[in-house]
Amino acid sequence: MIHYEPILPSSTKSKESIVRADKWLKECLEKHEGCKSAFPKSTFVPSRLIEIRGPDINNPGIRLQEKSSLPSTVSYATLSHCWGSSMPFKLTLQNLDECKGNIPLRSLTKVFQDAIGFALHSGILYIWIDSLCIIQDSSKDWAFESSTMGDIYHRSILNIAATGFANGVNGLFVERDPNLLIPIALDKDTRYKQANKGNYYLVDAYVWKEGIDESPLCKRGWVAQERALSVRTLHFGKEQLFWECMCRNASEVFPKGIQRGTMMQDPKRELEELGIGLEVDRLSVRTIRGMTLEQQQWLPVIEIYTQCALTFAKDKLVAISGMARELSKDMKCEYLAGLWRRDLEHQLLWKAKKAHPATRKEDMRGPSWSWASVDGRIEIPDWSGYFYQ
Repeated sequence: MIHYEPILPSSTKSKESIVRADKWLKECLEKHEGCKSAFPKSTFVPSRLIEIRGPDINNPGIRLQEKSSLPSTVSYATLSHCWGSSMPFKLTLQNLDECKGNIPLRSLTKVFQDAIGFALHSGILYIWIDSLCIIQDSSKDWAFESSTMGDIYHRSILNIAATGFANGVNGLFVERDPNLLIPIALDKDTRYKQANKGNYYLVDAYVWKEGIDESPLCKRGWVAQERALSVRTLHFGKEQLFWECMCRNASEVFPKGIQRGTMMQDPKRELEELGIGLEVDRLSVRTIRGMTLEQQQWLPVIEIYTQCALTFAKDKLVAISGMARELSKDMKCEYLAGLWRRDLEHQLLWKAKKAHPATRKEDMRGPSWSWASVDGRIEIPDWSGYFYQ
């Protein structure tokens, strides 16, 4: 076997990687009709946003802005991230007024600094970050803001995701060896007579699963909703950048779309052309958009969601309330603590996965008949096509 000539830069902070991210965003905003139609028409504005004042993307000025001071058509980014063991600076009742004047950039984690700098680079002058836009020592503020979390991410022009990182210490960018990412060329002919002539290359069939679905960030319960409702997300992974929107899943190795399968024919012409005409392997959690309950798309979402972890178990229903609210607009059906009135008998068949025993806690986060009442991974049998009573 022989390797490709390296075509990727050695850092995701390189000019080439940033230009690639810029192209994804620009193409999505200008050409993806599906993403345009998915963007909400409402004029929802978050209660607070961080205003970014340039021009230096490495050291911008930032301050907290209340809704009353924001334009009704404000464009803003959001950040999905793992908190880690501590958060050095966060919004509190005590520093609320101070943050409206100025927030010291260097007091924030490196992930926050990088996200703010990237937003400014992209021409986005506002960003929503949970620990800086929700008063952390006010249960009243948390109760209200958590109820609008779905709207916050759905209305975001870009969700910046620190996908490959379990905390905010090292920032969004990574150094890497490009040779470990590029496809591997096979130096001999295929043994299959029916195969087309030409060169063949081995690609990582699990690049999306390992880079996104099994990442530290996507094991967080809240992120299932953030990914599902964000129209477009730029993932900063542990090895490369990924793009996820309604019309495309892509990576730096496959900038026009993730290729299915472990082999593909002659991509040496240019990796940039690989995505043309390819079917994007849609993320399961995204299949809820525009579907009806009869198509039973809510059920795999819940199975994925119950694999994720929550810092506070009491948030189990709150953390997907935005998804439920969005889905209910099309379904016109009553939502019942994680289940739906229509086809309720099917959903009540949920059970704990044998390999992942569930436990029921004493805290009342949901009724006993709801999957939300237990901790652990659950599954709902697929009885589609069967009649039952």
